[in-house]
Amino acid sequence: MKTILSASPCFFLFLHLAAANVTLTLTPSVNTAPVGATVTWTALASDSTNSSATFTYQFSAGTSASNLQVLRDYSSVNQFPWTESNSEGAYDIQVIAQESSGTSATTSQTFVITSRVTGSTPVVNSTAHPLVALFSAPACASGSSMQVEFRRTSSTYEWVTSPKSCNGTTSMNFYIGGMRPSTQYIIQGHVITGGSDVAGATLSYTTGPIPSGITLENYAVPTPEGTTSHPVALTSPTQGVPFATDSVGNVIWYLPAYQSTGGYLTRPVPGGTFLGTADDNSGIAGNRRLLREYDMAGNLIRETNVTAISAQLTSRFSTDPITSIHHEVFRFPNGDTGFIGSVEKIANQGSGNVDVLGDMAIVVDSNLQVKWFWNEFDNLNLLRPAVLGETCAQGNAGCPHLYQPGYSVANDWTHSNAFSPAPDGNLIISIRHQDWVVKLNYQNGAAAPDQPDIWKLGREGDFTVKSSDACPWFSHEHDTTFAANGLLTLFDNGNTRITESSEFCGNGSNQNDSRGQSWSLDETHKIATAVENLDLGAYSIATGSAELLPLGNYVFFLGFINSNNSRSVEYTPGGQLRFEEAFPQNVGYRSIRMVNLYQEF
Repeated sequence: MKTILSASPCFFLFLHLAAANVTLTLTPSVNTAPVGATVTWTALASDSTNSSATFTYQFSAGTSASNLQVLRDYSSVNQFPWTESNSEGAYDIQVIAQESSGTSATTSQTFVITSRVTGSTPVVNSTAHPLVALFSAPACASGSSMQVEFRRTSSTYEWVTSPKSCNGTTSMNFYIGGMRPSTQYIIQGHVITGGSDVAGATLSYTTGPIPSGITLENYAVPTPEGTTSHPVALTSPTQGVPFATDSVGNVIWYLPAYQSTGGYLTRPVPGGTFLGTADDNSGIAGNRRLLREYDMAGNLIRETNVTAISAQLTSRFSTDPITSIHHEVFRFPNGDTGFIGSVEKIANQGSGNVDVLGDMAIVVDSNLQVKWFWNEFDNLNLLRPAVLGETCAQGNAGCPHLYQPGYSVANDWTHSNAFSPAPDGNLIISIRHQDWVVKLNYQNGAAAPDQPDIWKLGREGDFTVKSSDACPWFSHEHDTTFAANGLLTLFDNGNTRITESSEFCGNGSNQNDSRGQSWSLDETHKIATAVENLDLGAYSIATGSAELLPLGNYVFFLGFINSNNSRSVEYTPGGQLRFEEAFPQNVGYRSIRMVNLYQEF
């Protein structure tokens, strides 16, 4: 049943299912809203024959009932804060309530989002985020595109948004992000048609200060870079507010949601949204049971959770459930999302049954439905333990919450920490506690789930190494990805190499520092050639990231130095330091260099 919202703020939509005696209501917080405003939808289900019935709720929205997109998958949370920031129009909002017995009820209604443009002139409005504005322009001709340039009034350097296609009907709306606090900016839209670029009216906007309630990491830029093509450093601490600075050290953005939510940002998405993990509302700190996507203004735009994902894994694929979502969430170009989930099982690793932590690589579609997975318990040798014998005690930092009854310590068998596409349409996963990077059979989604891996890279893996270094292999690595030129980049934490140097290196040499590496892989002949192997001058025992920028420089992030500080560095090939940002009192998860907040490369 669908109803267009009336003018009454107390309007309720009731759906009665006589067979199940379930009543479901769906209520918006306001009658109507302009583009960029948040409307909180509240669903409430009850069963007249069972007063103690409990429900989970799935929220979806779309421009029609036929193209609904899941915004929050099944969860006990019965509200969703919906923010439509792209265009005005009539939107269908749907909620499904599922009773614990399996009975479900569905209802929907149509809500009208209005334009912020009333004439032929663009407007700029503030958002709840003091460093982000909403620029709105009249419709432009179908076949054209629009993007927005903005700059400080005292500067000639221009930032630019990602382009959006015009449809000739609805207004064009852009978040303007990447601005300094309490600073005046000039903002101007450009309509591009073929080789023509028509500039619109210029608008003035002044950002606000960062609120006193927002706590950002202490940082310094001892080595600034004024000419880089990637002037934005986006840094996510292991706990706390992710934030971005420009290449000379000014804060230009932060994600306020993490001020009160445990978790961390994992990857930006082209166009200006951000993916990450978060704790749920169960009261268990560090459980990382939520996968979330936020827009630039800090609004939650999509969410799924461990329970919803596990229900799909067990019912549709007959595989293990997951207990947390951790370390990695990324977006495929087709809109799918990849992430890592932890798997906890009682298993025998050679000395009787113990609690064992492994991982699962998972891909979901744009409706947050599982389409592919790879389970380490099915595909790796359980009798090959964690290289350094790592364990996780309940409540340990960096470990998932343990759920097996009667166990307070688990063998931290794999501790996978990065998952990303390979150039040939397959996937790679970094398995820290095995000192391996493993290639998975994905074939752009055509491969069946849970197939055997294609190869293992690292010590005791499938490749012969070519390097002038006496101890070339990485260990306990982070952020393994393929760069655009085909090189495999990674941050070599070096735990095994440093703590067990004689055994790992075989030469008795002293090893003290983490390294930044890139590799050229001959997959046919299984030869790995070390291209870059930079000594980074410090030991990061955990976390970290690696990037190869398009113009050839490397960016590495030492996230966990001496237990309480971290550092991002940019080097030329061969080792000349070009940029450094230091965080003297905080441990960081990743730091990613970007062209702007809309574009990493």
